[in-house]
Amino acid sequence: MSAGSTLKGYLWWTHERGSVPYDVMVTLILAFIFFTPRFIHYGDQPKPDLPPNEIRAMANPAGGLIYIVPAEMAPAANGVPPFQQLAGAIGRVAGPVVVDRTEPVREIGGRLVAWKVWAHR
Repeated sequence: MSAGSTLKGYLWWTHERGSVPYDVMVTLILAFIFFTPRFIHYGDQPKPDLPPNEIRAMANPAGGLIYIVPAEMAPAANGVPPFQQLAGAIGRVAGPVVVDRTEPVREIGGRLVAWKVWAHR
């Protein structure tokens, strides 16, 4: 078997199952699948699983709390929701708060899914 026919067999996947060239192709494919994520950042992340009516809270090491407010609970006006609107959405659940800053949470396609809100009482 010549080198040209071997390469042609790799390209058109014509080698018999169980043969050495077939095993080499499968090994190279599996190596690509399992080893490239360690070296190439594909930018994939899990999709946020935020229900449209649930506000999540977590402790802020600097003081106060960090809230995750779904976009449906604070619709954006010109792309940026006012602090009062976010404070009102959080206030219905946690009582009155003062919003320090906000940051949009977007899914991979760029769609706004929630707001990350740093607030204190």
